[in-house]
Amino acid sequence: MVEYKTLDTPQVKGRFDPEDGILYVSYHGVLTPDVTRAVYGWMGELIAQAGGDISLARGSVYDFRDVTDFDAHNLTSVQRQSAQVQDQANLQNHPVALVVDTMKQEQFVKLFMKLTAQEDRKRIVHSVEGALQFIKLFLARVKQGEETR
Repeated sequence: MVEYKTLDTPQVKGRFDPEDGILYVSYHGVLTPDVTRAVYGWMGELIAQAGGDISLARGSVYDFRDVTDFDAHNLTSVQRQSAQVQDQANLQNHPVALVVDTMKQEQFVKLFMKLTAQEDRKRIVHSVEGALQFIKLFLARVKQGEETR
């Protein structure tokens, strides 16, 4: 089995679990443009490591529960980095669960969602269990839609 590169800084941890096909990212402290660039750069490396086959990742869980603040400049960075990944890979059937704990986290994450494409494949949840449930249900809907075509 391929060993995928992990991301490990004081502000963000990321790993891809090839057994369940889930990409896990957890943010810590202040979310800045540098943190966002690190995450998207790491994701680009994972896509390259997978030979461009993003279907290996069945979904992504981004955990914001340990974020203490959001740098306003991060909005532009998220928009730019997200657009680059969208150009690199077709993600329309890739569910993204965004785990939050506080109202402030939820408000910022909602704003980030509005700035990036394909909001329907993204959902704000309040636990990793809820995130995995959303991914499972999303993929079941995608599969059902494929079967009825």
